[in-house]
Amino acid sequence: KGDVIEKIHFSPTQRLHESGYRLPFEEAIKPVAPRRYQHAQRSREYNRAEAVGNPCGYLPPAGGLQNIIYRDTQNDLLELWRDDSGATGTGNLTRACNGPSAAGDPFVYLEPPTGTQIALFRGVDGHVKSFYWSTGDVGYDHLTASVGAPKAVGNPVGYFEAAANTNHVIYRKADGNLHELWWTGQAAVSHGDITDQAGALKATGDPTAFFDTATATNIVFYLATAGHIHSVYWSTGPIRHEDLSGTAQAPQPAGDPHAYFTAHDNANQVVYRGVDGHIHELWWVGAEVVSHWDISAIAGAPAAGSDPVSFYSPHTNTKHVFYRATDGHLIELWWFPGGGAPAFV
Repeated sequence: KGDVIEKIHFSPTQRLHESGYRLPFEEAIKPVAPRRYQHAQRSREYNRAEAVGNPCGYLPPAGGLQNIIYRDTQNDLLELWRDDSGATGTGNLTRACNGPSAAGDPFVYLEPPTGTQIALFRGVDGHVKSFYWSTGDVGYDHLTASVGAPKAVGNPVGYFEAAANTNHVIYRKADGNLHELWWTGQAAVSHGDITDQAGALKATGDPTAFFDTATATNIVFYLATAGHIHSVYWSTGPIRHEDLSGTAQAPQPAGDPHAYFTAHDNANQVVYRGVDGHIHELWWVGAEVVSHWDISAIAGAPAAGSDPVSFYSPHTNTKHVFYRATDGHLIELWWFPGGGAPAFV
């Protein structure tokens, strides 16, 4: 009024675009409902270096923290954290312990009895190493070099077996064999070739693994040279192997699988991207035979352009699968176990 702007209204571009840029004024300025998803530029907030490769996100057991670990352009591993009050912070794990440079993506798992966070990675020399910390200083271990184990290709994974107080690290050697590193408490690292011990097919990609607490079984999943998803597993006896996708007569995989175990229903889940661009899941309960379903087809979701990651949320009793679609957008598939079809957003 009187050549002075009295008030400014904001209208979402999407709303204007959908209406062909013809809307009554009241509709154009209508308040926007809160977004279901939000984004934050976490590394830019602290003017941190850009990321190389894939980050790893996780929830430490105490303090309500949300942590992100990633490799920057200098091959340092950086930490971005956010607590339950919304406060954020950052740190350079590599510089904090004058540690070695990373050549691959980090993988983080937790050791609950000590509250220790363990970040695994492949060093520029090909050896598997770890950074670890709790409430004190960051330390590091040269895991494969300490036991004379072979060098790695790809990215290692790890998990903690609470009943035996044992750490397990799985990685792939250049010849396609899967190797295990393990140690209990403060004991020295031990090493074994689980592919040879199981008489299993070689791997063509990175493994994923977990500990089945119901049967006290270590299970490692991977894409085998035959083009199927295989597993090697062991408890107190010999190491065995199984052709999971072949048994379930599931479509051929196009990338690495991602697996998780839910203790409340003794269920094993393995998700992967098929050559058809769909996200598939292999699943079984207890000692049942493995089954398969095409969760992309059921949800009517876009084709996948990357391997998926997945998890179970006990708070909401929902399963979630995330992947990058062929158009570059991130897609989430989710569903209630045992009830209703998967949906996507």
